[in-house]
Amino acid sequence: PAPLAAGVPADTPCGAGRGSSEAAAAADSPPDSVSFRVGGYSVKVCYSRPLARRTQGMIGSSDLPYGLIWRTGGHAPAVIHTTAPVMIAGIAVPPGSYLLYTVPGQNEWEVVVNRSTGRWADGAGYDAVLRSQEVGRTFVPIEQVNQYVERLTFRPLPAAPHTILFLEWERVQVAIPISPG
Repeated sequence: PAPLAAGVPADTPCGAGRGSSEAAAAADSPPDSVSFRVGGYSVKVCYSRPLARRTQGMIGSSDLPYGLIWRTGGHAPAVIHTTAPVMIAGIAVPPGSYLLYTVPGQNEWEVVVNRSTGRWADGAGYDAVLRSQEVGRTFVPIEQVNQYVERLTFRPLPAAPHTILFLEWERVQVAIPISPG
């Protein structure tokens, strides 16, 4: 497999090295990943898949309020690995591994790419030190969809030479375009 810029093989399992308490906590937010190609290069997104609460919902609730930064996952943040420079929703991202944060909104979500993979937080814990590690931020539109998605899902849709990475959860679909950098 093609190595990632930080020396991590593209087929490295997500969540490698988890402690037993983290693994136990992951049972209600299991780890998952999606791999795809952008401009002929490998991209992989590792994330945990929290379960929505169908009766009251998560998005816009006190658990995941509008306007506050979110780690885009359950017990661990979403991590995007790329073997080549890419543009994530217009943000120039060099090869490497990054955390993918989002800020939910009613009509659009903000996408935040952060180079700090060793330390993360969301909400009020996302401080000036983490903010200083941002590669960039941008807004993307959302779409309300009819089909209810119980677990957070990332779904890539190739549209050469770019890919649309859909974040889907509850009745929200966020389209994040990723193109060659």
